[in-house]
Amino acid sequence: MISFEKAGEDNVSGKILWRLINENGEIHTHRYTEGLKSENVNPLFRRRKVVDISTVTKIEEAKELMKLGWEYKTVFPATLENIPHYVLVKRE
Repeated sequence: MISFEKAGEDNVSGKILWRLINENGEIHTHRYTEGLKSENVNPLFRRRKVVDISTVTKIEEAKELMKLGWEYKTVFPATLENIPHYVLVKRE
């Protein structure tokens, strides 16, 4: 189980700083960030940031964006008529 521990307070903003503690009382670190600390990390396995999000109403528009390198994420009814909106993201 992971819990939070108060780590201090930011003097400028006044916000409380927290850190994650694992079940052994040690500071929790994510496996992904641990791998980045080593020097032999292959850059192909790094996460790519989302740089743009697009929602389209027609499947043809979604297919065209996918041909241009966009990734399909989900479909959701966004209007009262329940017209599906396709959500696509573009990554670096």
